[in-house]
Amino acid sequence: MTASAASSMTSLMAFKRAIDVHSQNVAGVNTEGYVRRTVSLSPGTLLESGSGSQGGREDTVVIRRQVDEFLVDQARVTGSNAERARIVAEKAGQLKGLLSADSASLQDSLVSLRDGFDGLASQPTSAYARDTLMSRLESTISRLHDLDDRIRLYEGEIDSRISSEVDTLNALTKQVADLNRKIASGSVENSSANSTLLDMRDRAVDRIAQKVSIRVLPGTNGALSVSTTSGVSLVEGLDSATLTTISDPYQRDRLMVALVTDAGIREIPDQFGGGMIGGLIETRSTLIDPSRNQLGRVAAGLAMLLNDQNKQGVTPTGTAGTNIVTIGGPVVMARSGNTGTATINASIDDVKKLTAGDYLVERTGTNWVVRRSDTLEAVATTGAGTAASPIKFEGLSLVMSGTPANADRFLIRPTRDAVTGLALTTTNSKVIAAAKSGSDAGSGDNTNALAMARLFDDNVFDDSQRSLRGIAERLTGRVAGIADSSATSAEVQTLAAEEAQSARANMSSVNLDEEAAELLRFQQAYQAAAQVMRMSNQLFDSLLTIAR
Repeated sequence: MTASAASSMTSLMAFKRAIDVHSQNVAGVNTEGYVRRTVSLSPGTLLESGSGSQGGREDTVVIRRQVDEFLVDQARVTGSNAERARIVAEKAGQLKGLLSADSASLQDSLVSLRDGFDGLASQPTSAYARDTLMSRLESTISRLHDLDDRIRLYEGEIDSRISSEVDTLNALTKQVADLNRKIASGSVENSSANSTLLDMRDRAVDRIAQKVSIRVLPGTNGALSVSTTSGVSLVEGLDSATLTTISDPYQRDRLMVALVTDAGIREIPDQFGGGMIGGLIETRSTLIDPSRNQLGRVAAGLAMLLNDQNKQGVTPTGTAGTNIVTIGGPVVMARSGNTGTATINASIDDVKKLTAGDYLVERTGTNWVVRRSDTLEAVATTGAGTAASPIKFEGLSLVMSGTPANADRFLIRPTRDAVTGLALTTTNSKVIAAAKSGSDAGSGDNTNALAMARLFDDNVFDDSQRSLRGIAERLTGRVAGIADSSATSAEVQTLAAEEAQSARANMSSVNLDEEAAELLRFQQAYQAAAQVMRMSNQLFDSLLTIAR
């Protein structure tokens, strides 16, 4: 065969390959994650004729995926942020609707209860007024329980979703590592099969970014490494990490994410940034926990203020008033890694000074140090922690017993379970002491009933800045504010993600008009090369005939 014929043959093969690539683009137009391939032809080595003279050239075919790594990274970052914002907005919207339900809001329940005390004050000897008041008190307690139950249900749903998302994340990181292995063993640049593998890997990494915020770095032989933005390695070349969920070291019924290593299971700080997992963890720490704590604060305030005031009065039978409501006490959670035998008994010393926050209590040397659990800011305390001298701070009293070890830690949640223990001591309406101390049985005095009605509006909380109704409104207002801001944030983040994804698609997606033009161009080139080859063959055959 002549050099020109050989050259035509290689051109035919090159044009055929180009046609195949563009045909593949057309076929992949509706395939999720498909990245457009382009073909470039460049002259290769000179071909030699049989006599040693130089003939045509062998074309070199280069196939490239149309990917802009900056655009890919932007799409993943914005998509991850949008997913986080969506999760927070979803849960905040649910909680807002729960707390502000028109038919049974917490504020309406408290106003109704206050009006019940006003009604009793207007008719202190009326059995009907007493029974109405007790019914409204039962209704308020029931409403608080309903709210607490629903918030705990949300918390359980979050745990379940975190566990499910971690399982999915593990499957995705394993898939990326497996694809890394296949890609590293092939020719990435010119292999159609490896281009398909690269598409598959990009889709898997995209899905990982929907779970957590990630950083992607190139490795050797075309492999990728993937880690969270906080530095937890998820994929390192051909190996993938395994995440799991374990019980929180303080709260055994709560899940947290951990990393499985050769040395054992290592806790991962709740720093996943964006994605579903990041959004779920953020929702739990910034919305669910504070809301349940604040709800417990309302319950504790209601119960303890009513009990204290009721003790200042006299019942219709002439006896001194007693507690009319029970309440759940502060929760103390010892860290699972504590090595000492110390225990802490926590109680509410002054309900008016309580906050909605939680506290970490740590043994440091010979002292106990109290910090806020969210900011780790030190809290001023008094006392030594003994029964005679309890450690006191922000409405709490702590008595330590046993032998602590250095660095032993405890989590104190003052109001978290307050609603759990909230209940009437009796349904007998005569337990309400409407009359002032010293009044006779059957007295028509209403002094103490008026004082109990004022409890709902007196500013005794938050350094005399808020009333009982005020701290309930603060709960609803805070959740409503988070719901509104997170909904706006979700819209903004979603728009940013859509724009970033559009920019990425404009670079990588298939344009059928362009593909049709390219197919036509290469088909014409293929036909021309075929014609040249036919002419070369005819010429060669003629020469052979003459030679005979």
